[in-house]
Amino acid sequence: MSTERVEPGTGERVAGEAGPVPQSVRARAAVMSGEGRAAFREKRVPGFGAFPRRP
Repeated sequence: MSTERVEPGTGERVAGEAGPVPQSVRARAAVMSGEGRAAFREKRVPGFGAFPRRP
């Protein structure tokens, strides 16, 4: 699996270390939500500190 992380503040994926969130956790969240990048901004992403929607 490629090493990439989501840049805080922009939600953009950038190459590099996975950071505080393991790749598998981000990938699983993206697949389950079906919303991709938007899901990271609105769900449990350390650093954003927002929980606007609960499943």
